[in-house]
Amino acid sequence: MTGSGRFAYVTNTGSVTVSGYAIGSDGSLTLLDPDGVTAVTGAGSSPIDADVSHNSRFLFVLNAGTDSIAGFGINGGDGSLTSVGETFGLPASSVGLASS
Repeated sequence: MTGSGRFAYVTNTGSVTVSGYAIGSDGSLTLLDPDGVTAVTGAGSSPIDADVSHNSRFLFVLNAGTDSIAGFGINGGDGSLTSVGETFGLPASSVGLASS
């Protein structure tokens, strides 16, 4: 969840995607994209975890299938995501992701 409490993101391992949600003042969740796909992490990536940076400008996604972390810029206005790159070479079977 972003620091403002406006957006939340979840990873979808089977579809290799990230879904984003707008958070209403009552805590309700509304998909940012009608098809539920806010970002695609790539074939075989198997995203298993995600974390928003302390300043809420970036979302980092742990991809178990490619032993990588994908970075996405967060648009503070509408919650959309833009790929900013990916880092490979993590130890196999890495689990869990935290940023500060």
